[in-house]
Amino acid sequence: MLSRAHGLDQVSLTIPGSLKDSGGSREDAAKKTREVCVLVDARTYTIKPGCTPAQLKIYEELGFPVQVKHIGQPLCYLQTESGEMNTLLHCWVYESAADREQKRAGMMKDPAWHAYLKANREAGYLVAQRTSLMTPVSFAPIKR
Repeated sequence: MLSRAHGLDQVSLTIPGSLKDSGGSREDAAKKTREVCVLVDARTYTIKPGCTPAQLKIYEELGFPVQVKHIGQPLCYLQTESGEMNTLLHCWVYESAADREQKRAGMMKDPAWHAYLKANREAGYLVAQRTSLMTPVSFAPIKR
């Protein structure tokens, strides 16, 4: 269930023609529900011009290993090829807001994460951050 503390309600979709819709087994329905009922934490960072390689180095060495340890592999971690330059986007998939809250709380207790945050602050490469919690649409589920 998604946490009301985050202002989110439970997301459960029935896809027309799916096993859940057609009376398939509970196991099949649970699998289909897992494919659709996820929460994606999409994070966009704006980096000072010319500093993206240095920012990525700090994150690769100090931040990424800790996040993977606590959260798992990201859905994606991208840098701008064209358009709004000096932008990084990464997406993390959670089962629910409660799952996100639990995993991030564990990460915040890790001294290695605080070492990354300190190095990040000291470098001063980040200009802005935008975080959006999103759910997939029914016709393009995220398979878990």
